[in-house]
Amino acid sequence: MSNAVAKHSLLQPTTMKEAMEFSEMLAKSNMVPPSFKGKAGDILVAVQWGYEVGLPPMSALQNIAVINGKPSIYGDAALALITSHREYAGHKEWIDGEVAHCMIARKVNGKIVETERTFSMTQAKRAKLVGKQGPWSQYPERMLQMRARGYAMRDAFPDALKGVITAEEAQDHQTEMRDVTPPQNALEQAFNDQPAAIEATEPPTPEPEIIEPEEAPTFIVPDLFNVDDRDQDRVFPQDNIEEWCIMFTDNAKGFIGEKSLSAVERRHALSILKKVNDESLDVIEQSNPGAHADIIERYNKAIKRLSVEANKEDAA
Repeated sequence: MSNAVAKHSLLQPTTMKEAMEFSEMLAKSNMVPPSFKGKAGDILVAVQWGYEVGLPPMSALQNIAVINGKPSIYGDAALALITSHREYAGHKEWIDGEVAHCMIARKVNGKIVETERTFSMTQAKRAKLVGKQGPWSQYPERMLQMRARGYAMRDAFPDALKGVITAEEAQDHQTEMRDVTPPQNALEQAFNDQPAAIEATEPPTPEPEIIEPEEAPTFIVPDLFNVDDRDQDRVFPQDNIEEWCIMFTDNAKGFIGEKSLSAVERRHALSILKKVNDESLDVIEQSNPGAHADIIERYNKAIKRLSVEANKEDAA
């Protein structure tokens, strides 16, 4: 066996036993980041997620953070994964006043598709990020950039990131969820045209007044594989309606794209997602009718598409 092969085998565990031994060894090392020292379980999760997105074990430990028990990836490493993707066609980042912009271009069927997302200081204030001890106080422009970049990367290259959010975003929340955004498929077209911030389309008449509720709506995520068991629900308080709408759309994508379930099961899971969040949808309808109408329209389109697929499965 050559030295190169031996080295590769040493750093690339191939069985669960080898992975556990590898993680336990690294947990005792002084060469791993402090957040992983003595935490073999977190190391195992980070290495596995690194494998999922294409990072070798040691790179994964440097670039993947386990926050609130969930993996996330630092924004610079996520961008590196995207720039190495075969369909990557360029990107641009800039700050205009108090708004950070990120545009990522991707080749889709021979055409260049540009995805631009933004994150503003106004959004950061609504999310109660401004003034927080740490990066938001020391480097606010950099944090705005990371938020805009995170949204653009997840929307433009969900297949490259496998649903992992950026560590910068995960650190902003006491309780964060994993963004379950699957690779593109035909059913997702009902959601693929979503903007970074879901807003009412500007009507020819004056826009209706948007009333911020006294308490922001909570977001409930049912267990995808046991959607009838309410004890399995996870509740996430949201800072604003915009973020709630993004979470609903992202989770709907995850339910639609879960190929281990039949179309009937995915349709049922999607309907449960809406049902357990009906109270929050009512709050949004009163506060921001445009955002509510947009969510319901996308939901109905997805249900129809799943029904068509279910009929095809029955016919087969």
